[in-house]
Amino acid sequence: MTACSGRSLSYRSRLKCTRCHKWKGTTNYSNKQLADLRYKIFTHGHAATEDGSGIKCRVCTGQQIVEMHCYMCNRTKGLDEFAKAQRSDPDHAVAIAQVPVDAFE
Repeated sequence: MTACSGRSLSYRSRLKCTRCHKWKGTTNYSNKQLADLRYKIFTHGHAATEDGSGIKCRVCTGQQIVEMHCYMCNRTKGLDEFAKAQRSDPDHAVAIAQVPVDAFE
């Protein structure tokens, strides 16, 4: 497959993420994920994507997290403003500034 022939292959405007199972537009996928999908269509045809595209959206690819959302103050802050223990549960993370002082004693 040449670079030119792979770019002309078409796929749906909305693709289903294999991990979160949500339908998202192509802008939510990295160029590498889209290139892998084009190669899969090129080698196996469109039937290869019937069971799911086999690609993950940007949110599900496991990119390094640099900021989190504080559950208490409802603001997005950098990782340095969260304790390491809070980073393991990002849905309920509380920034260090929001933790009461008596909790440290």
